[in-house]
Amino acid sequence: MNLIELALATYTEGTASLTDPDAVAQDRERFLQYARSHADETLSQAAGELVWQYVTEGLPDQVEEARAVLAAGRPDYLRYRHDPSTDSVDAEVSFDLVQPCLACGEDRVSPVRGLFHLGELLHEEPHPDPDPDPAVQREPGPLAAVEALDARAADVSGLARRLMARYPDTGLTLSHIHCSGWDDGGGSTTVDVQAASVDAVREVAAGLGIEVTTHHNDTPGPYGGVLEHARARGTLGADVEVTVRGCTRLTDDEAAVWRAQQDMPAEAETGAAGGGQ
Repeated sequence: MNLIELALATYTEGTASLTDPDAVAQDRERFLQYARSHADETLSQAAGELVWQYVTEGLPDQVEEARAVLAAGRPDYLRYRHDPSTDSVDAEVSFDLVQPCLACGEDRVSPVRGLFHLGELLHEEPHPDPDPDPAVQREPGPLAAVEALDARAADVSGLARRLMARYPDTGLTLSHIHCSGWDDGGGSTTVDVQAASVDAVREVAAGLGIEVTTHHNDTPGPYGGVLEHARARGTLGADVEVTVRGCTRLTDDEAAVWRAQQDMPAEAETGAAGGGQ
């Protein structure tokens, strides 16, 4: 076999392995093991035991990446990335903390050097509000209210899309959005979102860092039951007020337990509003 034949045969074998499902799965698992080992050595065993996932979407060619969220419901995650296109061999592998910002759509990416450093990064405010630039301050004009409304509408449109993309399994639906612009350039924005269940509300609220309140109500009759309602309300960015709502129908056993806690008969025939948890 001459050099040309050897090169072509080697290329054919190499490209065939790229399409072999078993070989691809083995390569990905090997990369995930590298990520776990690196996290273990750099941070702790707990970091290596996080749920690491291989990522391909949106990456340049030849770049490999594994991610692990720090805790369920949180948006920030650890990222182990291999990029062979970098100039330095030492820079081919990076280990970072990525802190996405739902309000502005920007990610803060910080190299992680150790457990103390990770704690320092988590302690800091990842997306502080920028100080206004005095150089661009100007007196509001006759269309200040319109300009403020346009800016808020554009911002909340992006925010709503990012919210949907970040929590695809929570059944989010936008109930209503209200934006207003004022003649001094200010304004207000409120967003009301419906989630598929109480657990979905809790998942979104955990990621946004806002508190959840719940209450129950008991509806009598053959088609009645006990419903648990949840609501989470908080502020995103500078001043976008977001409310997430959802409800879940309790099972018969759960309803019986809840009624017992309220000192209500299990087969109550009169509707009564339940107390919050």
